[in-house]
Amino acid sequence: MCIYFRCTLTGKILQFIFFRLVIVNSCQLATSDLLSCQLSKYCIFSRPLNGEKKPSNLSLNVEAFISRRRVNEETVEVVAGRMVEVIWRPVSVDVGWGTLRGKTCTVGGGDAPTLRVVAVHGWLDNANSFDTLAPLLPAGVEVLALDLPGHGLSDHLPPGAHYNLLVHTFNLRTALQELGWGKAVLMAHSMGAAVAVLFAALFPGEVLALVQLDFIQRSRDASRVTSWRTDAATLFRSEEPKDPPAVYTEQEALDRLVASRKSLNRNHDNIDAADAKVLLPRAAARHGDGFLWRHDPRVRATFNSLFGGRAWLEVAAAVRCPVLLVVATKGMCVLPRAEYKAVLDAYRKHTARLDYRLVEGAHHVHLSHPERVAPEVGRFLRAVAADRHQQPSAKL
Repeated sequence: MCIYFRCTLTGKILQFIFFRLVIVNSCQLATSDLLSCQLSKYCIFSRPLNGEKKPSNLSLNVEAFISRRRVNEETVEVVAGRMVEVIWRPVSVDVGWGTLRGKTCTVGGGDAPTLRVVAVHGWLDNANSFDTLAPLLPAGVEVLALDLPGHGLSDHLPPGAHYNLLVHTFNLRTALQELGWGKAVLMAHSMGAAVAVLFAALFPGEVLALVQLDFIQRSRDASRVTSWRTDAATLFRSEEPKDPPAVYTEQEALDRLVASRKSLNRNHDNIDAADAKVLLPRAAARHGDGFLWRHDPRVRATFNSLFGGRAWLEVAAAVRCPVLLVVATKGMCVLPRAEYKAVLDAYRKHTARLDYRLVEGAHHVHLSHPERVAPEVGRFLRAVAADRHQQPSAKL
């Protein structure tokens, strides 16, 4: 295992204590734990640790969490011959009405990234949902993961505003422009993928390629008006004065994260407690001995039905960049293939490239089993980089 520590006194102390606590074998990739120690100035992510035993508590003023990662032969293929350490750096950007927050890293370290990837999370998730996948991406890839408005550590929209896919799209574009991120790959999950498709359709010159994780198209609603009424009622309820918000123990918060994502996944198992621990630091804030949810209650009113049916087909037909669809066998894209034919045909007709890949897993497979997703994403990113530089030896 290899861990990078900042060259600070705190970093040296952490390094000393950590290696006193953990015996490391860096030559094997069996099962793994992902240790993330988050301080005010930096975040640390490790290579897979050997064995199932978690390291002892560092007993410092450090918010640490452990994510158990499943590793198989596919992972070895992805990381063979290189380090997989990832050092996340916090990011905040003023978008006019408030601040979006997230983090960025370059896989494998280095100061000269070869490809930029913007990671866009799904509904009620946050930037941490890419923590297990990012270290398995090709070396040299620079990843930027932002919490969308009303999610994670990002600010809530002002009073009187509401959330929808276009609101997220426009704020994401503003953030990227403010950060100086030019043409990049959008790698997005679920609702975030819908945002990314809209982004690619509206601003084609700013998107190098599109990776959609368990999302093909907006689902059809039985009645748009009924759906709008439901969202409107949800929105107005969320704006009403309320009693003090509920405070949950850590276990209760983890259980609710697991249960809500099971419900989202048609009541099939989706994430486990270890995966929930990855999401928790940005999903909830400590409050005494418990946790309060960070998200804006108004995000539950999505108004997604505004973008369904024929409207979504027109959006898909406006995408021009290469597209990779990674679909989970037990995820959200489980309708008969004929239901997706129109959108897939639009991609085939208008985009530079369409790759469709089926992976075993549930809706959050990129978080729970990143080793199944990473090979497909890695091959696609290498192809995009090669096309971009018009040479097969592009450094990815």
